[in-house]
Amino acid sequence: MKVYHLPTIFYIKPCGTPGFFDTFLLARNIYIREQVDIVHVHQSTSRYGSEFVHVAYIMGLKTVFTDHSLFSFTDLGPVAMTDYLKHQAAVLNHTICVSTTHKENLVLRAEMDPTAVSVIGNAIDPDIFLPSTTSRNDGRIIIVVVSRLTLKKGTELLNEVIPIVCKRHDNVDFIIGGDGPLYASIVERVDKLYLHKRVTLLGAVPNYKVNDVLKQGDIFLNTSKSESFCIAILEAVSSGLLCVSTNVGGVHEILPHDLVLLANYSPESIANRIDDAIKMLPSVDRQQLHKRVREMYSWTRVAGEVSRVYENVVREPRRPVIDVISIYWDIDTIFRGVLIAIIIFLYAEWWVAELLYPREEIDIAPDWSAHASKTQEENFENKES
Repeated sequence: MKVYHLPTIFYIKPCGTPGFFDTFLLARNIYIREQVDIVHVHQSTSRYGSEFVHVAYIMGLKTVFTDHSLFSFTDLGPVAMTDYLKHQAAVLNHTICVSTTHKENLVLRAEMDPTAVSVIGNAIDPDIFLPSTTSRNDGRIIIVVVSRLTLKKGTELLNEVIPIVCKRHDNVDFIIGGDGPLYASIVERVDKLYLHKRVTLLGAVPNYKVNDVLKQGDIFLNTSKSESFCIAILEAVSSGLLCVSTNVGGVHEILPHDLVLLANYSPESIANRIDDAIKMLPSVDRQQLHKRVREMYSWTRVAGEVSRVYENVVREPRRPVIDVISIYWDIDTIFRGVLIAIIIFLYAEWWVAELLYPREEIDIAPDWSAHASKTQEENFENKES
C-alpha cells in the first residue's frame, strides 16, 4: 500500500472545500505514475473521492464506489447529498453497499441501476478480537458500550436505558468507551442518579485496546439510530459477548438472532431485551461465539468478491462525455448546471494537460510488489543455503 498526502483547505474540520480543478493535475499525475486501471473510492461525503472519480472518468479509467452509510430521505443534508449522487452515478462503473438494506436505501435515494450495485459486507480480523480465557466469579454482569457518543449512535437512548437497567438489576454494571459531543450528557446522568459505582466511563478508546475493553464484559449494547452494517457488533461477538441492539438499518443481516437480540428504538424495548440476554448468559459459550464469527466473516472472502467486481468493470465500455452531460441535464437538481460546467472544464483541462504535461514525461513509479516478491525469493534462497 502506498499513501499520497495531498494539500487541502479546511473550512470546518474535517470538512474539505471541494475544488475539482485544483486537484486535477495531482490526480492525473498519480494515475499515470502508478499506471492505475481502476479507481475505487469510499463514502459519498468524501471530498477527494468525488473529485478523483470524476478525474478518473475523464481519463478513461474504470471507477468503483463503496458507500458505508444510510441516509434519511427528508433531512436537508442527506437530500442534498442524494441529489449529488444521482449525478455522480453517471461516471461510476459499479457501486458496492455493505448490506442489502443499505443497497435498497441507496438505489431508492439516488435512483441507481440496481444491477450495477453489489452487496459486499464488512469483516473483521478474528485474531485481534478474541474472547477472554478467564471467567469472573464476582456475580456481576457487565454491559459494554463502545461507540462514538453522538445523536446518530443513539446516545440519548443509552442515557434512558442505563437507569432502567440499573433499577431492575442490582448486579449489572456498565462500561462505556467512547467520546463525542454527548459525552457530557452521560456524565450528567451518572452524576444526577449517583451511578458512579455502576457506570464506568473510559472516554476515547484506542483501536488496539478495544478488544481489552470488550473482554471485560458479558453483553454488548448498541443503541444506534441508523446502521448500514455495524462492524462493532461483529467485534463484540467475536470477543465472546452476547449482543443487544436496536433493530435499525442492516443490523438484522449481520448475525443470527441468537447472537444479536434485536429491540425497537425505545428504552423499554432495549431494557427488556437486556433482560432476555441476562437469562441466556449461563448457557453462553464465549469460545463458540468467536468460532461462529470466524467461520462467517473473512477479509479474504471480501477481497475475493471485490476482485470479481474489478474483473467485471475493466471489461465495460467507456461512457462518452456527451452521454454523461446528457444524463446530468436530465436530472433536475440544484447541482445540474454546476456539474455540467465541471465536466466540460475537466475535459478541457485534460486536453491542455496532455499538451503541456505529456504523460511520456511523467516518471513511472517502481513496482514495489515485484521488488517485494524478488526480495522474498532471495531471502528464501539464503535460508535454504
